[in-house]
Amino acid sequence: MDVSDVTVHDDSLRLEQSSDRVDCAPPQVFDGDAGGAPAEPAGDPGQAGETADPQVALERWRAELAGLGGHDSLLFYRETSDGTLDLGHAHPNGVAGFLAGRPTRLSYLFREEGALAAARGRARAVAIAGSRLTDEHGLPGNHLALGLLSWPDPPSGPPGVLAPILLRPIRLQPKGVGAADYELDLHGAAWLNPAVVRLLARHGVQVDAHLLAGLANSKTGFTPRRTLDRLRDLTAHLPGLTVGDAIIVSTFLDLAPALLANLDEVSDSLVAHPVVCALAAAGAGQDAATRAWAEAGGAASEPASGRATPFARDWSGEPDPSAVPVTIFALDAEQRAAVRAAARCDVAVLAPPGSGVTQVAAQMVVQAAEAGERVLVVAPRRTELTDLAARLARAGLRCLTDEDSVADSNTAVLTPVPDAAERRALHEVDPAWQVSKLQVLRTLAAAIAEDEAGADAESAVENPRLPRTRLTEPALSRLVGANRARAAELLGEAVTSSALRVGPKTTAWYGTGVTTGDEVLKALETVHRLESSLPRLRALLATMREQTGFIEQATLGGWQRQVELLAAVRATLTVFEPAVYTTAVDDMIVATATAQWRAQHANTMSMRERYRHRKAAKALLRPETDPGDLHEALVRAHEERRRWGRMCPDGTDPSVPAVLADVEHELDHVKDDITHLGTVLAGTPWLGEHPDLRDVLVDDLLGHLVALSAQSTQLRAWPRQRRVRAELDDLGLSEVAASLRDATEVPPSLAADLEVSWCAGVLRAMDAAAAHQQDAPAAPAEDSGDAGIPVRDARVEEITWLRDSAASGEPVTATLATALSVPHRFSVADRFDRVLLLGAHRLGLAEAVLSIVHGRRLAVIGDPAGVRPTGLDLGDEQSADSARPRRSVLEAAGRALPSVNLRFAHRGPAELGDAARSIITAAGVQEPLGATPRWRVPAPSGQRRLDLELVADGRTAPSWGPDVTETRAAQGHVEAPEAEVRRVVDLVLAHADESQHHSRSESLAVLSLTRPHARRIADMLRVRLRQRPQLADWLIRSGPEAFAITDIARAEDLVRDRLILGVGFGLTPHGALLHRFGPLDTPDGARLLRSAVTRARQRLTVVTCLTAADLDPNRMNTAGAHGLRELLRAAGEGPGRVPAAAGEPDPVLSLLVSALTELGATVTVTVTADPHSRDESFSDAPAIPDLVVEPGGGRTPVAVLWDGRTPAGDPALAVARDAQLSTTLSTLGWPVCTVRAADILIGRRAVAEAILQV
Repeated sequence: MDVSDVTVHDDSLRLEQSSDRVDCAPPQVFDGDAGGAPAEPAGDPGQAGETADPQVALERWRAELAGLGGHDSLLFYRETSDGTLDLGHAHPNGVAGFLAGRPTRLSYLFREEGALAAARGRARAVAIAGSRLTDEHGLPGNHLALGLLSWPDPPSGPPGVLAPILLRPIRLQPKGVGAADYELDLHGAAWLNPAVVRLLARHGVQVDAHLLAGLANSKTGFTPRRTLDRLRDLTAHLPGLTVGDAIIVSTFLDLAPALLANLDEVSDSLVAHPVVCALAAAGAGQDAATRAWAEAGGAASEPASGRATPFARDWSGEPDPSAVPVTIFALDAEQRAAVRAAARCDVAVLAPPGSGVTQVAAQMVVQAAEAGERVLVVAPRRTELTDLAARLARAGLRCLTDEDSVADSNTAVLTPVPDAAERRALHEVDPAWQVSKLQVLRTLAAAIAEDEAGADAESAVENPRLPRTRLTEPALSRLVGANRARAAELLGEAVTSSALRVGPKTTAWYGTGVTTGDEVLKALETVHRLESSLPRLRALLATMREQTGFIEQATLGGWQRQVELLAAVRATLTVFEPAVYTTAVDDMIVATATAQWRAQHANTMSMRERYRHRKAAKALLRPETDPGDLHEALVRAHEERRRWGRMCPDGTDPSVPAVLADVEHELDHVKDDITHLGTVLAGTPWLGEHPDLRDVLVDDLLGHLVALSAQSTQLRAWPRQRRVRAELDDLGLSEVAASLRDATEVPPSLAADLEVSWCAGVLRAMDAAAAHQQDAPAAPAEDSGDAGIPVRDARVEEITWLRDSAASGEPVTATLATALSVPHRFSVADRFDRVLLLGAHRLGLAEAVLSIVHGRRLAVIGDPAGVRPTGLDLGDEQSADSARPRRSVLEAAGRALPSVNLRFAHRGPAELGDAARSIITAAGVQEPLGATPRWRVPAPSGQRRLDLELVADGRTAPSWGPDVTETRAAQGHVEAPEAEVRRVVDLVLAHADESQHHSRSESLAVLSLTRPHARRIADMLRVRLRQRPQLADWLIRSGPEAFAITDIARAEDLVRDRLILGVGFGLTPHGALLHRFGPLDTPDGARLLRSAVTRARQRLTVVTCLTAADLDPNRMNTAGAHGLRELLRAAGEGPGRVPAAAGEPDPVLSLLVSALTELGATVTVTVTADPHSRDESFSDAPAIPDLVVEPGGGRTPVAVLWDGRTPAGDPALAVARDAQLSTTLSTLGWPVCTVRAADILIGRRAVAEAILQV
């Protein structure tokens, strides 16, 4: 691949253009999935210039395509100094050997030094133009033309026909240092100029192009004369037409006719295609465009080919952040949103420079492969396509494309995407604890900071704290959620109600079961009644004893048994005479018993005796009484006599005292109150010692009643105390409550201290659970080979499946083609499931529809503020002048289709991003939606990534050279002095010298605002290399990101670590600035300058003899000129610093900051603490490090990332953010250290020391 980039139009340092340029995001995942659904179509409804009528649009596109290729060199060839190499005057021997097929040096064809020098310049220009066609557009490049058909005045059609006849592909390879020579090598078969065939056919001459071209091939070699002679015979009758001999090397392109022919072939399909209708209607207003798209059915559609796959996704509806699909490539939240959107509908992806377009496109291709779909990937240049193929090849998936210029890695090298499980465990709320681990760590960190602040002994006495005891596992689980706040309230209430100080020794009521105020009143009434009723009952019992002779009883139970005996005696005497107690009734009991009873008691009393004893028993009955069961009545009387004997040892016969009724009445009331009192006192220690109050000595009972009555206040407080203690016991806080027993006031920090104790226990539980999961057996992880980074099994499995599918004969998923090559490669019948347009901002709508028509669904990706499409620029003045900005397909798609913005820029420091934005704003250009990313990474504090190299004495006279055009003369700008060119070359040589001594050097390119200035730099560099040949190897090496020199019109194809921008304008000898700035004064001047600034990954050096003060805003009439002034101003500023965040930092980070400060470091905190809500800055703020640590001693500041920044969605996005940001920071020269919140809490000093050792 031969792009002598120095890609200037007539001259180059021989450099191979990179086919493996990495120009997007560093490693990363976060679905997030912020912005999961595509936004509604956005645009300016008032923008006119197009109509919704597809037929009218077809005519407009036809006119645009007709002029796309510029001058038609196949039919109207014109020799130019920078576009033609004429071999007609070359040495005959050299030409003969060349036509015989031998590679021939230019120096062998032109052996005179002057002729060789002129030929070398022409060869260089021809090689550049041809390589642009081949390498950038996929079109046939340089050709050797043999013979010229001249027809000054044909009967019909434009006059002045001068057409090459035979064309044969040719390679021009640079040879030697500084491309001192070229080698010409023919390859491929000769073919007849199709424009000549069409021209002759219009005038009645039918030519068999294949047969006529075949005449040039003979057994003796390539002999074009036979073809030319035959053509002369066929056209001899046409007046004015001549066929002459010629041998010319140039770029001959059959572009416009092929595009127009293809447009005619697909016109019917274009009119019926829903997306094409929407794009055609876009100029008529947003509503009309969207309506046309919807009416035509332009929504999500089912795949045409749907082979079942194990990785099929459900992309319908809103994306579920918790169900992040496996992605081969590391994607941020909005990149994932773009991939999802492309899977379910037509979409426009607005992607500023460095927002990761290549990996988004690669993931879209993988996604299509998973769904069994075919994708047509189209781009305006081959650079986008080779980047995409290289990205897939690095993952081992080159099999998904038809690109042969790249090869699969031996082992899939996947972007390291750390497992999000740990981050998820840190941030996600644990269902068991209803808090996240990060919330726990923050609480503990705040407590540690407060403890270390230190409180003196006096304040500790005045403000007692809750001892931070280790809570039991049941207590931890019961204090989940709102229970902790309730527990703190209960502990406070326990202190104020003295519930923690009450006990068996403080009140006789301790342990009582009363719970309400009514129960308290009832209990106190019972005590008061018993205090009076028990003495009354004792007095009545004393009278009763006097009348009966009973012995005295000391317990209520004894009293009750005596009264029960007297009641039984009274009942017996109502049936029997008193003699029943003095008569022997044993035989009467036997005689009145049943036969069964007698048998059981082995009694053999005769019937006669039974009769006699029954008669005697009946004689004991009172008259007119019926005892019912006489046997049972006698048994009861006998038992009563026995019991009476025990109660009355003096032998008195049983009788009924007169006071028995009074005693029974009083005893009944006492028994009820005693029963209630036993219920009330259940649970009290006193009752535990006396389970049955009837067995308690009456004197003791009376004493306890007195104590209970005296402690009525304690009883009234007891229900509240009991409830508090019970709830604390239920929560497992008995030990915690016990620690507050001596407290007289509620500690001010009680709730906070309880929270700390709980968090400490929860952290132990979480760590134990995590350790248990780690100990569980897991599937072995695959390894990423050379990268040495473990990758997730799911990604490896998916890659393996995709490879197997390709090997089994499945159709290639992605077909890659440049927009201009589509008509040459595909027929009308070729269909794809999806069409993916890359670089859509510089792809014209006219040629884009020729690709869109081949697909059912469309994804358009481009930079809204990027350089707009132009005509075909082959590097010569003629084609450059015809390259005017045109309407891009991205502009139309942005208004006609739903859109997704990629807002995170993963490439280039923030300084360059700010400069790019300021160029647009200073130019007065309204910034398109999505034109500026929101994520920009700064360079290390104090380091400049946007430098101004000011060259003294910028005065010089205008010097246009011999090839000046009227257009350039009218511009009247003054080219920069030799000193500026020399300074650029000095910087290049210094960079090359330094890079040769480093294994990993920065890639470099030189940009110039004008093409002539780029040529001057290349010329001087070539001369200087002769003096320092040891640097030539580095500068002319081929491969990825080789050194290049080009102008800003070609800047979008370059991405390098470092760029040197030569302004190329100077002052007149009188010190005046003409305020004319060449390309910057074109309609897209500001876009060109912005694009140039965004090409650098790490550093941009602006070399100029002008300052911002030299440019007078009042004399500048173009946006590009204003943008240049802003760039010079920004480049002249001093290095900036990473801004500190407003507000308090996170408590965990505060611990780390204090440890770093103690070690003498200066720390800037860029994130604030917000533990209770999502961190909006995660998706919207510049992606600066969380901490910037300046160790001192001239060492580079350290960028610290921590896992505590709260993600806006799935924690996988946070992991992805850190991975991508870490790589980007490292690329920009930051030492990066990633820390864990848990490690900070455990040993912050060790973490701080590790940071300072990075």
